Amino acid sequence: MNKISLIKKSLLLLTLIASTNLVIAGSQVDWKRMLAEGRYNDVVELADDALARFKDHDAVYYKTLALYKMGEGTAARQLFSFIAKYYHQNQGLPGANHRKAMSLYYAGFYEAAIEAFEEYQTNNGNHLEATLHLGYSYTRLGQYDEAI
Repeated sequence: MNKISLIKKSLLLLTLIASTNLVIAGSQVDWKRMLAEGRYNDVVELADDALARFKDHDAVYYKTLALYKMGEGTAARQLFSFIAKYYHQNQGLPGANHRKAMSLYYAGFYEAAIEAFEEYQTNNGNHLEATLHLGYSYTRLGQYDEAI
């Protein structure tokens, strides 16, 4: 599947998810474990299945993260931009604020990611992954003193 058709397919699915507001939760641990194990192709395959059957917003996020880790940076950054907008519009979803911040980071919008990570931590307390990526965001902007 080429990058353009992948982007179109994912955008269409995200639009469908947003219009139906159907959320199937409970598979996060498997997504994270497979990513940690480097099983990116498995994540993409499982995400496609979850998207086809359940319109699972977690599947979209983790599939895009797997594509990013597979070296499909351009396609993934475009999808992360769309995902960040989706989570911004659907802040009531579980984990939406954290996913928005992470999506902004991976899309390369570091200033917006910093704001989102700081807002997330203000509302949720210190969170290891958010703190780490907040520091990474400052580093990407060359603001090393703030990153510490």
